[in-house]
Amino acid sequence: MLASHDRDFVETLTPLVDGRRVGIVGFEEFLSGSLRELFERGVEFFDLEYHVEAFNERLPRLRIIPIDQFDPNEFL
Repeated sequence: MLASHDRDFVETLTPLVDGRRVGIVGFEEFLSGSLRELFERGVEFFDLEYHVEAFNERLPRLRIIPIDQFDPNEFL
């Protein structure tokens, strides 16, 4: 599990993606494009707020929500 948004870790993380379960934890909107490319190879992403539930209150974040994933009840 890598806790970073930084593309500097791509070179170190890439050899680990050989059938092992590898994950990245952070905030999706700050994740580098280079790290996102590893998702195609099976790397999993865990958002600190939405997946890990590391906070007691909703954070003031801005993000684009795909229409098929939008649930208005989450915002009421």
